Amino acid sequence: MPSVRLNVDKRVESSTPFFATAMSEPSSWNDEEPPAPPLSLSIALRGLMADAEALHDGVDFASFVDIAEPQHLSFFRSDQARWKRVERSSAFTLLKRSDEVLAQARMDASVEEVARVLGATTDQLHAATMEGLYDNAFIAGSVAYVERPQADESDQALQQLAVKTSNFVHSKILGKNEQWCFGETVRGTPDGDSFTITQSSLEAQQSQSLPARQALKATKRRVAQLRDVSTALTVPPSTTGQS
Repeated sequence: MPSVRLNVDKRVESSTPFFATAMSEPSSWNDEEPPAPPLSLSIALRGLMADAEALHDGVDFASFVDIAEPQHLSFFRSDQARWKRVERSSAFTLLKRSDEVLAQARMDASVEEVARVLGATTDQLHAATMEGLYDNAFIAGSVAYVERPQADESDQALQQLAVKTSNFVHSKILGKNEQWCFGETVRGTPDGDSFTITQSSLEAQQSQSLPARQALKATKRRVAQLRDVSTALTVPPSTTGQS
């Protein structure tokens, strides 16, 4: 079974109130892929995601497996923050330390099936995926843009570049609901036996320039934007040789 590991570098809420620009109409492509982003945004996104991918290039996911799988967490040097186990089962482990989150899961599914779900390119599948991951904490979400590589693309590993939004219930009793607008890349290996998904918060101006979407339907209701959130998720080949 493939394993999924997620590393979140930082999660920061913007202190500046953000107002939805207008009452959104339901998406006209809920069950279809949206169009590619405008050229200017596409160029900016590629730069943004290159920085995020570079940040995670040094991540040793194999070492995270060694951390997450044992029943007792290893001791670290005094200058290292120690991981705290939040949840553990036979198929899922969740650890936290400082502003990082580490999750590992094992799923009875093929790499292709997992990639299709986690790299969702339609509103309906994206919402279903996020609801499955975050349960009642997830409110709504959308896929604003999806760009597929051209036939002459020099980056052969890149499978898609997307822009997504996700709204979450406020994490504090009197807090604002939270919204994450982010770019996402999906990269696969040539033989298709593994893939990596990288996600990174959009800049404030990029977030506010997104087309009015169903997930932004707030009629000027304030939400806190999640800034400086970066995640890396990898699904490696199965060690058992089975999906």
